[in-house]
Amino acid sequence: MKQRQVLSPSAHLPRHLHRQPYAAVVLKGGYTEAGEAGRWRVSAGDVLIHAPFSFHMDRIHFTPTEVLNLPLHLTESLRGGFWRVENVDMVVQEAEKDPVQAVARLMETIQPADAGESDQIDELAHQLCQSDAPAIGAWSRHQGIRRETVFRQFQAAYGVNPTQYRIESRTRQAWLATLTSATPLAEISLNCGFADQAHMSRAIKRLTGFSPGQWRRQASLQHAFKNPRLGDC
Repeated sequence: MKQRQVLSPSAHLPRHLHRQPYAAVVLKGGYTEAGEAGRWRVSAGDVLIHAPFSFHMDRIHFTPTEVLNLPLHLTESLRGGFWRVENVDMVVQEAEKDPVQAVARLMETIQPADAGESDQIDELAHQLCQSDAPAIGAWSRHQGIRRETVFRQFQAAYGVNPTQYRIESRTRQAWLATLTSATPLAEISLNCGFADQAHMSRAIKRLTGFSPGQWRRQASLQHAFKNPRLGDC
C-alpha cells in the first residue's frame, strides 16, 4: 500500500481486504467508506483506523482526494473506527521524517469524531457485530421490511450481504481472541457464536490463511503483526 494515495473524483473502490492494520488520514477531498465497523462520510482531517483482516468499500466524492496511509501495530488498531486530528500538516511532516513517530503522534492527538451513518441498514450492521447478533429474518420482520429488501439494501451499502458480514465479524473476533488470549479454542468458538471449534477453525483459515492452531504455535507469525512493516495488504 502506498503511503500517499491519490483517489480520482467519483471513483468506486470495490470491497477489498486489508491484512495489515493501518490508519487512513484524509488530507483533502473526501469519500464514503463502508467497512467492518460501520459507514462514514469522511473529509480532510478525518482518520479511519482499520483492524487486521478488515474489508471495506469506498466511494470517492466529487473532488480529488488524497489519503496518508500509516501502518499500525495490532494493539493500536484495536481502537478502530472513526477519529479526527486537528493538525494534519503535523502528521504529514512527521511521516516524511519518521513514519513510526508519526503514528505515535497521531495516536496521542486523535479525538473521537461524530457518529457515522445511522439509517436502518447501518443499525443492522452495528448489531451484526455484537455477540448477540440477531437473525436476519427476525430483524427484518421486526422492522417491517422484506428480507429480500434488507439483503439488497445491505449489499448496496456495504458491498456484501448481511449474513457474510456477520460471519466475518465473528471470525475476526475469534481470531483476535485466539491470538491474544489463552482461552481454549472450543470456548472461543462458543463465545463467538460458531457451531463448534471445527466451524470456527475453517472460518479463521479462510479469512487469514492460517488455522487457529498455527496462529498460536508459530510465534514468528504473531511477531509479524507486532511489526507494522510486515504482512501483505
